[in-house]
Amino acid sequence: MRSHSDVIEAFGGKTALARALGIAPLRAIHWSKRGIPAKYWPCVEETELGRTLGITAGRLKRLPATSEPELATAEAA
Repeated sequence: MRSHSDVIEAFGGKTALARALGIAPLRAIHWSKRGIPAKYWPCVEETELGRTLGITAGRLKRLPATSEPELATAEAA
């Protein structure tokens, strides 16, 4: 996984990730561009897919929101 958007895609998209976390899909509407909020990182880590993929809160902390260079650069500014 190179970015939060890759993690989201591994779950099957924003809606699928939101459902796996037990939250309303509308909460995750901007996560592909902004990244998964830090308060949800432990929840992602605890999902079955999160454990299978080896996703940890520490790993999410180090990943950019997106692997798209123009978005990652714009967010860093």
